[in-house]
Amino acid sequence: MKRLLLVLCCMAALLPLTAQAQAVIKFDKTSHDFGKFKESAPQTYSFVFTNTGDQPLIIQQAFASCGCTVPTFSKEPVQPGEKGKITVGALQRFQPDGAHLC
Repeated sequence: MKRLLLVLCCMAALLPLTAQAQAVIKFDKTSHDFGKFKESAPQTYSFVFTNTGDQPLIIQQAFASCGCTVPTFSKEPVQPGEKGKITVGALQRFQPDGAHLC
């Protein structure tokens, strides 16, 4: 019993050392519907996020779910507790017959 208690105390003492510091991204909103808009009027939307971790957050890549949207972002670190954004631009594309491509 004493040995078990000693092992548990050692594990409890070492537990904080095993938790690694890391950046954590938390988005205010994770999707956006651009709706309908004219081909001549490109649209943009900014996805705002917060670094809720305890290390700087660096975004290296961002992918869009559609070929008609293009994400842009800063490669500067977002410090813990600070906000950042990924801006997405959307373009309507039509075929010559008027069919919607994207």
